[in-house]
Amino acid sequence: QEEAAHDFLGGGTHDRDELLIEPHDPTSFLKGAAGVRFPVNPGHFTAERMRAIIVLAFFGAVTGFVPQRTRKVHKLSNNVRLQVSPDGLDALRYAAAGAICASASHTGSVPIDVIKTKIQLEPARFAGKGTLQVAAVLVQEEGPLSLTTGALPTLVGYAIQGSFKYGLFEVLKPPLYNSVVYEDGGKLAVLLLAGICAELVASTALCPLETARIASVRDGGTEKETKGLLEALSLMNLESAFSGLPAILLKMVPYTAAQLSTYELATSSLYATWPTIATEQPLLVLPATAACAAGAAVVSSLLSQPGDTLLSEVNSGRESQGEETSAGLLSLAQSLGPAGLMRGTQARLVQMLAIVVTQLLVYDSVKAFVGLPVTGSIH
Repeated sequence: QEEAAHDFLGGGTHDRDELLIEPHDPTSFLKGAAGVRFPVNPGHFTAERMRAIIVLAFFGAVTGFVPQRTRKVHKLSNNVRLQVSPDGLDALRYAAAGAICASASHTGSVPIDVIKTKIQLEPARFAGKGTLQVAAVLVQEEGPLSLTTGALPTLVGYAIQGSFKYGLFEVLKPPLYNSVVYEDGGKLAVLLLAGICAELVASTALCPLETARIASVRDGGTEKETKGLLEALSLMNLESAFSGLPAILLKMVPYTAAQLSTYELATSSLYATWPTIATEQPLLVLPATAACAAGAAVVSSLLSQPGDTLLSEVNSGRESQGEETSAGLLSLAQSLGPAGLMRGTQARLVQMLAIVVTQLLVYDSVKAFVGLPVTGSIH
């Protein structure tokens, strides 16, 4: 059909890729025919060819046929292109990549997380001590295995959380792009909204396991883990399992929204500025994307630090009844003050740099391995 259309339009040496066609426009074929850039020879438009053009135009209007080698441009505005939502298999690939990168990065940073949580739960004990000093105290007083406390709930919890976080983020982006007409700066709003919606689901799934992790660190041992994670979770009732949900949302929603949007904007800028970096300077791709991930780690860590402190306080065993509610969290935040809410920032920043950089690089590596485009690439 494409070759026939080419012949009926008069043959010649013009490039059919120059046709500018809107696929869903019923008159697209005629627009394409009118937009062909080649010298018009009146002899080309015989009565037979004109009838063929009319027939092909009618066929295109009814069936949506356009030559496959034309550029299909979907537009919302002059500078926005429609995006296509991933199919079911691609959505599962995104979710699997998210599960792998989140569980690997969070489990690998468990020792740093233990140190950070101890500083938040026992500020008097570790007052004036840095990250390495706290680690030395824990190893000396509680043994080296104390730094691995909470590893099992972290592994399982963040595998679940990562699958929802990244899977839903990638699934939600295209319809949000396509349903919102935006100008400059609107891309950030779309990314933030997709991250917020994805993390609301992911954090709800993570909450019981995060509660179990913090409780095991608070209790100073792995007794619950040795009994088995399922048994530890069975000791919780519904209220206790989700008692920290408001606090975990305060921590994880800003963290995920800032992390994913910052990284996507940074990598998009990188590939737009230097689209041939992967072919011209492949050795620079890793450090360049790692720098983008480090920037995302700093932004997400600082924005989510107050929520992280509140989450540790809620699970510390010292909170009063009802402190896990929204009103209780506000009261707790007021009692801690700005300095208290930012307690443990240094240790957590180290942790977030390790987690986020590892997580985002592993995520892109897994995506590339299964045939998905890396974050920020033009595709």
